[in-house]
Amino acid sequence: MSLLSQSTEQDNAQEELTSVCHTAPPTPRQFFFGRGGHETPALGSTSTHDDQSRVDSLPSSSSGGSLSSKLERQSAFRLVAEALFWRVKRQRLFAENGLVPNGVAIRAGKGDYVHFPRDDPRLEPWVVALQTLNCEAAFTLTSSVAAGITASLPPGTFEVQLTHEDRIQVVESMQALSKARRAQGACFVRTQGCLIVWADDVKHLIDAGNSLEEKMINYIWAHTKQNNAASSMSMSSLPTSKSTSSTNSNTSSASSLKGVSSKDVASDEADSQLSSVGGRVRRFFSKSAKSGSNDARDDEGEKGEKDEAVSAEDLVHRLESGEPCLEKGRSINMFAPLYTGLGLGLNVALMCLFTRRLLIESLLDGQWMRMALCATIPVFMLIIQFMCDNVIGVIAQIFLPISQLNRNSLYYSAKRSARLPAGYTLPHFTIAMPVYKEGLESVLAPTIESVQKAIATYELQGGTANILVSEDGMQLLTPEQQEVRRDYYERHNVAWVARPGHGKDGYIRKGRFKKASNLNFSWDLSLRVEEIMDELRPEAMAAQERTSATWYEDDEKALYDEAFERAITESSGRAWASGDIRIGSYILLIDSDTRVPADCFMDAACELERSPEIGALQHCSGVMYVADHYFERMIGFFTKIVNLSISWCVSNGTIAPLVGHNAFLRWQAVQEVIYTDVDGERCIWSHQHVSEDFDMALRLLMKGFLVRWATYSNEGFMEGVSLTADDEVNRWQKYAFGCSELVFNNLRHWPTRGPLSPLFRKFIWSNCPTSYKLNACSYIFSYWAIAAGTILTISLFFVQGFFWPWLDQVFMPPFQVCITALFIFALGGTVGQVAFRARSGKASLLGAAVEQIKWLPALLLFFSGLSYHVMLALAAHPFGYNMTWSATVKDVEESNFWKEIPSIIRRFWHCYLVMFLFAAAMIIFSTPLIPLEWRIEGFTIFWPGSALIAAHILYPLALNPWLMRFEF
Repeated sequence: MSLLSQSTEQDNAQEELTSVCHTAPPTPRQFFFGRGGHETPALGSTSTHDDQSRVDSLPSSSSGGSLSSKLERQSAFRLVAEALFWRVKRQRLFAENGLVPNGVAIRAGKGDYVHFPRDDPRLEPWVVALQTLNCEAAFTLTSSVAAGITASLPPGTFEVQLTHEDRIQVVESMQALSKARRAQGACFVRTQGCLIVWADDVKHLIDAGNSLEEKMINYIWAHTKQNNAASSMSMSSLPTSKSTSSTNSNTSSASSLKGVSSKDVASDEADSQLSSVGGRVRRFFSKSAKSGSNDARDDEGEKGEKDEAVSAEDLVHRLESGEPCLEKGRSINMFAPLYTGLGLGLNVALMCLFTRRLLIESLLDGQWMRMALCATIPVFMLIIQFMCDNVIGVIAQIFLPISQLNRNSLYYSAKRSARLPAGYTLPHFTIAMPVYKEGLESVLAPTIESVQKAIATYELQGGTANILVSEDGMQLLTPEQQEVRRDYYERHNVAWVARPGHGKDGYIRKGRFKKASNLNFSWDLSLRVEEIMDELRPEAMAAQERTSATWYEDDEKALYDEAFERAITESSGRAWASGDIRIGSYILLIDSDTRVPADCFMDAACELERSPEIGALQHCSGVMYVADHYFERMIGFFTKIVNLSISWCVSNGTIAPLVGHNAFLRWQAVQEVIYTDVDGERCIWSHQHVSEDFDMALRLLMKGFLVRWATYSNEGFMEGVSLTADDEVNRWQKYAFGCSELVFNNLRHWPTRGPLSPLFRKFIWSNCPTSYKLNACSYIFSYWAIAAGTILTISLFFVQGFFWPWLDQVFMPPFQVCITALFIFALGGTVGQVAFRARSGKASLLGAAVEQIKWLPALLLFFSGLSYHVMLALAAHPFGYNMTWSATVKDVEESNFWKEIPSIIRRFWHCYLVMFLFAAAMIIFSTPLIPLEWRIEGFTIFWPGSALIAAHILYPLALNPWLMRFEF
């Protein structure tokens, strides 16, 4: 039977089945088999939509059920595998020669694959290898293009560079396929003359095959043009394949693809595709790795030269001299010290005016006791410094240069670093993600899938990466939920470490905010595994009479397994873990609700390798909307404004902040700042501080490393924001508590330790730039400025109301303070942001104005209603109150009026109590019930207090999207 007639019969068969299914609701047997009860032999639909609908309705491979349901599920997987087979065949991705085995396989369960054709024994080794590879779906791409490339590969070839950005791995046999790097999504099998393509989503399998087919055609065409060209083009400028031996060989291949390097390798080692510790194994997990790939997007990448490296400590010590010691194209900007100095000068000028007023009044009436108010000047300076910085900032954003936003500098990256030269071994990245009880399907899975796409891109470029999840929720879930998570992690090749719950068997989860101790637990276990491996490796090599040159990946894997089991045993059963938990040269720290750009690892590798002084590379994040209601949109808008302001400040020359997510960390630098706590435990992150990110940044700076802010991802890193007003209050209280904890000791320790905390003293006396210290203090004490709103408004209402005729002239009424704040932050900030966003190209002038004005009322209510809550957090630490917060809600939970009202009362009852008491006092003192001499009257006296009460009462109501929908 001809191929055409066979295909036509398959199409007719599928059309018949489709018509039957559409005629009447089928029974399970009728759906998976033909009308007569016999299995339909070949389902090749003529409609891509029909096949895709079958793929979309594919049941979960990890679901349980009865025997009959499992049989039905197996039949469903067979149906889809068969449909995919004919789709691949129509795409001409299979060889037409019957001697070549063609197949499609889909995972039906753990270690269980359904493949088609089922009666071809030649596919059995391939299916067995897939069980170890553990991908969702795969097929054998056996077209003449794939066969031509594999036929040209000499034994021992380990990768083929199809393009400047795509490197496809090569193994010798199907048995060696199980050792392939899964994230690449493809692998040449040299002896079989095919390309194996796989995916973690069945729907993407065909597209992946078509894309690779096109790249292989372009690869052959590029070499064909090279062979026929009369000019002497350099061979290194075209994609090549690489063998396990030296890539510097000038020996030509006997094949028609002259770009393929040729080296004879011993067949025993070529079959298993094992490389030495000095090669792939240490390449994955070395502390100082090299990298290499070119990028057609960057002209700088074609230079193929690495800039001269400068040590971190030399760089920091030579900053003041301005010597040209930076990566080429970077400079040291001095706008930040200038603006900070101007802001400080404005602050000093205001305090001088205040002192002048005191002197004048004292000279006029001879009452020098008012000069005691000079003692409050340091406090006033700390509180208003943020306002002074904003005044200078608004002027600078409107009138002064902003081109530094588009240039690279010491602490700021607006453009990608030049691509590293070809042949430079790319470093290994570990993606660290702390999680709690977030939903697997709604939160964790989308994040992991986003990261895996980036890993696939990086591995195609020649690098390697792994995911390490710090699981704080695994041991707290039900056994059924644990099994679901474990199965997902195993299917997606995700390593994880879980620790016990707080108080279980005497274990204490240290810290008020558990992220730090969660990361410490998993990273410490990883370090312990590495230490045990270093202890065991010499003995294992001696026992097997091996050297580093003959120590292979299988040996290292066996050593890791032994070290892993020993480390787990040492934890006395507290640690649960699975997968490869070792940490590479660099760490990408992300939150559980994050999206990352596909090319982020190559960009980071180029910058981190070219700038060894960087300890942390913090990326500017965009906003990921999940609930899409007005509160989330408002917080998203505010987050973008904050990130843009940070970008502007850092581009001006101030040290970048470490936000703690979407940040690349140099693992060697992190290890240099590890310390031991009072209990003798190794601490990487500080669980003693809520502001563990600031503590880490400070320790890195003290060691001579830098923190850099990058914006070239164009908000490709996306993070979720608070979904409820309650969560946002918690976030601001955490920040405020962290600032209080950062600056002050507990009151009970003041007599013996002084008021300032050791961390703040260390920061003040560190060798960080003075402008950075002033900026940090300006931000930190802005929380006290917010908190002062409640205390001063309530107290000054009575002071002004009772003693207004006798108050000193230096007294500024609260009404004037409110008008000043509105003028500077609301009006000035709005005008400044509109002009700045328009000048920087982030938005048009009209678009920026409309968006800013649209959110202005909601933001005014938001900040006016925060004062009381920030005040509580700032007071909690000095007074030793154990303030705790619930985990941030990252799953969208539908709600209604009857659910929200009780929740609001539980959360805000004490705020409402204070505000209603204050409102009652204001009403009572303005009525005839109070004698005239004690009665309080006047709009300017009542307005600040009324605004404070209204804002705090309306905050949880008007900013609650579920409540404002009026659904009961």
